[in-house]
Amino acid sequence: MMKAVCLERCGRASTVNLSDVPRPKPGPGEVLVHVHAAGITLTELDWGETWRTRNGIPRAHPIPGHELCGEVAAVGVGTPDLHTGDRVYGLTDFARDGAEAEYAIATASEIARAPRSVDDLHAAAVPLAALTAWQALFDRARLEAGHRLLIHGAAGGVGCVAVQLARWAGAHVIGTASESNLDLVRALGADEVVDHEAVHFEDVVSDVDVVLDCVGGDTLTRSFGVLVDDGLLISIAQPIPDDRADDPRVHAQFFVVHPDRAQLERIAELVDQGVIVPIVDAVVPLERAQEAYEHLAKGHARGKTILKVIPS
Repeated sequence: MMKAVCLERCGRASTVNLSDVPRPKPGPGEVLVHVHAAGITLTELDWGETWRTRNGIPRAHPIPGHELCGEVAAVGVGTPDLHTGDRVYGLTDFARDGAEAEYAIATASEIARAPRSVDDLHAAAVPLAALTAWQALFDRARLEAGHRLLIHGAAGGVGCVAVQLARWAGAHVIGTASESNLDLVRALGADEVVDHEAVHFEDVVSDVDVVLDCVGGDTLTRSFGVLVDDGLLISIAQPIPDDRADDPRVHAQFFVVHPDRAQLERIAELVDQGVIVPIVDAVVPLERAQEAYEHLAKGHARGKTILKVIPS
């Protein structure tokens, strides 16, 4: 058996409990990771995958959290390049139980050796945020030096990494955030910062090549007006509204991040080179996971909230 965070009642009103559940066993192509730290994603409470298997069967013990750092505890058949004792980090498939537990299953394609320059808590803050930012900016937007990029929610988990990656790529970075987070976004490398609570961003921002929207709602729909002709809006917060999906002037995409070992390896290199500095907003012990979710629900997060699974 193992200790794990288990959810009750689907959605943001979920109750978060620490329960004893069976410890999983790795199958072919899988490894069992002894989790040291896990990142929390609040919106995951609304995802169908959190509550049901890929076949639609309700999970007996829904365990959230899919970004982790830890140590390989056991390996299944077909994982020749991973060994017991390896320190790894990664993003596990959303269709399986998550990593807010003492142990979690990962496939060899979902994890890589963790960055050497940061501790487990900061390494666990990287995978989902950095993979999302990488896939948005480079796989989809083909971001290049000189591009004007607007990032909504620039102080959040994904936003913090996106600012740093865009700065590294040579883009002109504009970030929106609340007043209390403007200095952070500026320090991460943004060329311009906008207090979204004080002004309408469309009144002070224009001629943007790419918008990365981590907020959704009205922010998404208003962002179309700041794009240049043939510009690109990428949303990770919600699908593009039907009435804007076929806008002939600009392009718009919604996507969900996927695990990618090669990208994790490259991202680990960038962390070790100091290009990406993981931002941790709060660290909460596993047994107080409910407090961590309540902290996130208050909004205005700075980076990631991390569950510390292995006590000091």
